[in-house]
Amino acid sequence: YYCRMMGAPIGRLVIASNQNDILPRFFETGTYSYHDEVLPSLSPSMDIASVLQISSNFERFLYYLFEGDTKRLNEKIKDLRTKKAFSVTPQELDRARQEFAAYCVDEENTKKCVAKVFRDAGYLLCPHSAVGYAAGEQFLLHRTSSKNPVVALATAHVAKFVEPLQASYREKGGASPELMKALSSCMPGELQRLYNLPSRRTVIENDVEDVKQYLLRNFSEGGRCCGGFGAAAGIAVLAVAIGAVVMMKRRQ
Repeated sequence: YYCRMMGAPIGRLVIASNQNDILPRFFETGTYSYHDEVLPSLSPSMDIASVLQISSNFERFLYYLFEGDTKRLNEKIKDLRTKKAFSVTPQELDRARQEFAAYCVDEENTKKCVAKVFRDAGYLLCPHSAVGYAAGEQFLLHRTSSKNPVVALATAHVAKFVEPLQASYREKGGASPELMKALSSCMPGELQRLYNLPSRRTVIENDVEDVKQYLLRNFSEGGRCCGGFGAAAGIAVLAVAIGAVVMMKRRQ
């Protein structure tokens, strides 16, 4: 999107969603709204789980759609948190549609896409990438003017999703023996070797200060992971870990 704003020759961008179709519904109706529940999927990174979540990329897009009006953007986000929905004007929806097309791909068609691409090209798509590929195919079927090629970008390696994919194929079918065999042997060698290495772990009390001190000892300058990268990595891990501990304490 930013590249196109800077002049790159890119046409409409295609938004791909799984069966949790919050973005396709927005581009169809002009209203961004949550369902009461999120459906489990093979592509969990696409799931929007609560009114406290909004795609950060979509929030950035709204900033430009509202022509930099941060007050209006803030009001819409507040509406989302209090009313579980917000709407844009018909004119804004029309501008949004000029920038993006949006399609939903359910679980069954996600698995069909994985099987089809493997059969036709010998390539194993991860479920998220399959959702994007299938959405691109829908875009090709619906467009009426441009003949530009459509590029689908793979977002993850299929090895991360072997077990749920295999389980789903076993339960509902749709996979050839060749596909099931390929899924069983798709783990990259570098990662496969990790299974033969000894496991190391350190148990830390569920306490923010304990986590902080452990990370500072091991990732700050003078610790085992020193230098600019080590310090930066340590700070990042520290922030995530402390956030996780705080959330755990709240749930308790």
